[in-house]
Amino acid sequence: MWVKVRFDQGRSTGLAEGLRAGIVLRSRPLEPFVGRVARVEAVSDSVTEERFAQVAFESLPAGVSVGELAEVTLSLPRTAAALLVPNASLKRQGDRAGVWRVEAGTLHFAPLRLGQASLDGQVQVLDGLKAGDTVVVFSEKSLTNDSRIKVVDALAGGSP
Repeated sequence: MWVKVRFDQGRSTGLAEGLRAGIVLRSRPLEPFVGRVARVEAVSDSVTEERFAQVAFESLPAGVSVGELAEVTLSLPRTAAALLVPNASLKRQGDRAGVWRVEAGTLHFAPLRLGQASLDGQVQVLDGLKAGDTVVVFSEKSLTNDSRIKVVDALAGGSP
């Protein structure tokens, strides 16, 4: 018996067969069960923007009924330490995603290779920035390499 699970497509990176899962049945909220992703469906729902997976119990509990609601929590593998940028700082130029990097008072578009996004709005940078780089998080106007800028420290409470 499998639990059919729906995942938001935008947060489904890393979904794969074999991932460990915690299953809590609606009828037994204080009795968690262990399972694994048995199958990731090849077809997604384009209307709800969801991907489907089937999660199997490691050991089928007695008395489980077909159609019972369950909550499933997946345990994703740890990601390597990486730089993070706020999702709000990401811009597109053509088919490239990147950020505007400030260097010696001038702007340069820095294309990035991105990894996973967190629930708190941070995105993993795999390549394209180094620790200590200054990036534009917000600008009222569209930016170009020739744009004049005034850097405002967001932590100081200044207004852009």
